[in-house]
Amino acid sequence: MHGLTTGASRRHRLLPDRETLRDAGIELLSYVGLVGDQGVLGFPGLQWPTAWRREVERAVGFRGFPPEGKYLATQRLLSYPLWVLVSLVVVATGLLKAMRYAYPLPAAVVRWSTTLHDWAFIATIVLLAIHVAAVTVVRSNWPLLRSMFTGTVSLEHVRAVHGRWYLELLREMEANTAAGSAPTEAASAPAAAGSIPATAGPTPASAGPAPAGAGDVPRPDHTDRGGKEAPR
Repeated sequence: MHGLTTGASRRHRLLPDRETLRDAGIELLSYVGLVGDQGVLGFPGLQWPTAWRREVERAVGFRGFPPEGKYLATQRLLSYPLWVLVSLVVVATGLLKAMRYAYPLPAAVVRWSTTLHDWAFIATIVLLAIHVAAVTVVRSNWPLLRSMFTGTVSLEHVRAVHGRWYLELLREMEANTAAGSAPTEAASAPAAAGSIPATAGPTPASAGPAPAGAGDVPRPDHTDRGGKEAPR
């Protein structure tokens, strides 16, 4: 998912912080089935012994999955920063390699630029493979496969995994309704499909009224918990 326009929530920030480190660790442990009850890679039938899981949960202070914003903690910590880093290395070293044909560069500079360029390209392939595996191997991320082609994610998936983002969408809908105006973004999204664009933060027309106690952040259902990556 990309580019939510509102910047009020800390959980929409791409740069990792201490909270992101903690939440990302919980997400990674959930992928391997060591916290929560969703199972290994999101398959409830693949479970570590309960005693092992409870011991790990006590050790890491697990008290349930935190409600996420538009960006998962693993995305903010492991996905987006690494993509930015390898992209910058590929572009910078590529420019240096091209400049040698116009300007006399030291041989050592060309050699190191070529080495870094090659390794950055390999890292790009590895990151792409991890990105695809995150939505094909992890069962709880299967709803995101469609979003890679349609640009939308299921409202039910947002409600289950991105509880904080879901509440913000409801508040945006209520604000737009009170102002007597339609959502300003992604007006072409199908209102009846129960989907919201993954590239913006529109108001889902199918969200319905806010649940009781909407001021509180709901905990996502453990069985639907999973990280993305993104589409994203």
